[in-house]
Parts: sequence; structure tokens; C-alpha cells
Amino acid sequence: GTLTLVASGNKYVGDFKDDKKHGQGTYISANGDEYAGSFADELFNGQGTYSYANGDQYIGEFKDGKRNGQGQLIVKANGDNYTGNWLNNKKVVKALIYSLTEINMLGHSKTAALMEQVLTLTQTEIHMLGLSKTTF
Repeated sequence: GTLTLVASGNKYVGDFKDDKKHGQGTYISANGDEYAGSFADELFNGQGTYSYANGDQYIGEFKDGKRNGQGQLIVKANGDNYTGNWLNNKKVVKALIYSLTEINMLGHSKTAALMEQVLTLTQTEIHMLGLSKTTF
């Protein structure tokens, strides 16, 4: 089926279940962003590709409308490419899997940079990863 929201300019072409986006489909927003992939209960869920109007692209897993799981983000402007794990639209940094001893072995400047990235996670996200404040 097709759903076009005249007021917003957004468009969806794909499967529906109980009048909700569900299954495979393509969503095109009025600003030019486009998502093609799996939907569940109106949200991006499962494997998909999100192409931003500025040329950036994310290919990977989604859960509840956010980047979650394995995925790749390609930034068109500077060619940056990040492939790895995501949690609630944020990159999961390697520091989360290092032991405290391993982090100390990296040296002060590298440890500080890694910890800066870790500290951008919220307490809920840290809990979802199975970590406690004392883990790092």
C-alpha cells in the first residue's frame, strides 16, 4: 500500500498491518531523507538503509526507530566511515569491552579520549549494556 501525508509531505510505500507500517517498506520524508527496510508498529525495526538528504548513509540494524545493533555509517562530506555496534543512535565504543587493566595499559591520553566517549552514554544505556558505574 501507499500512504501520503499531504500536510507533512512524508510518504510511505510498503506493507501495513492493522493500519500501521509493518513489514517491508520505504519511507520518504519531506526533507529528502529516505529509509528502506523493515518496519514494526510504525517504526524502523530490523535491517534497513537510511539515506540522509545531505548524502550520509546508515546501513544496518534498527530497533524502535533508532540505530541499534550492527551497522555502518558513511559520512559523505569527509568520507568518514564507522562500522560497528550502535545503541540508541550512538556508537558503542571499544572502551566498553576493555578491562580496567587494559585501559590503564593504553596510556593517559588514549584512556582520556576513550572515557570521554564512554561518558556520553546515559546511565540507562550503560545499564542496557550490562555495565555498572564501577565497570569503568
